[in-house]
Amino acid sequence: MRTCRAIGVLIVLAAAAGFAPAPFPRPQRERGEDQLDVNGTWEFVLWETNGTRQQSSEGMYLIEMSREKYDFVGKNNNFGGGVGRTHYVMRLDTSVSPPLFTWSMGNTVTYVGSYRISKGEMTMIFAAGNDVAVRPTNFEQRQVQYRFVMRRLRRD
Repeated sequence: MRTCRAIGVLIVLAAAAGFAPAPFPRPQRERGEDQLDVNGTWEFVLWETNGTRQQSSEGMYLIEMSREKYDFVGKNNNFGGGVGRTHYVMRLDTSVSPPLFTWSMGNTVTYVGSYRISKGEMTMIFAAGNDVAVRPTNFEQRQVQYRFVMRRLRRD
């Protein structure tokens, strides 16, 4: 009789467990975009200089970028005075927040700034100079020397 009671209790417990609510889903970890994934050809969505939009510049250039280079390429190979490309050596540092970049010509750093990649777009805020300690870091600030927003056209 005890055995029958024990079996009955087990059946009731098993049935009750079958109607228990499902566990809450695990919260998804928000995975940020890879801030080093810059390779490809990019088009301008926005080009601002000192808070003023430069629409003519937005339409004239594409950017060919990798972790080591940032090249302005004139559409139809027409850049300024007929030169098809202006090349900068680019260095990225994701160990700081926000990630920083520098552009150099020759052995001289000429621009310093911050960047972020979010939702398929890259935003760069930067200023002329070589001191990374004074680079712009506030993406919400309206007036920065330069602000580029670009969308990737293709990966290289």
